[in-house]
Amino acid sequence: MLKEDLDTVDVALIGDSLIYSSVVPMEIYGNYGYTLFDCATAAQIMPTSYEYFSLAIDAQHPKIIIFNADNDSISI
Repeated sequence: MLKEDLDTVDVALIGDSLIYSSVVPMEIYGNYGYTLFDCATAAQIMPTSYEYFSLAIDAQHPKIIIFNADNDSISI
């Protein structure tokens, strides 16, 4: 996300594999014109999600941020 041109991402997707296996950013762009950036990783834990969220709002200012609500893995 940091290498994208400033403010070119409409939606940031943050979460685990449920996000990256369920959403196809290029299909949404092709059908509707919205740019999505997928910040999902396998078994993503909440501290990592927070880090990606912080990067998203600092680098891009997306209009929408979608969090995976099933992310119940917590590391201490």
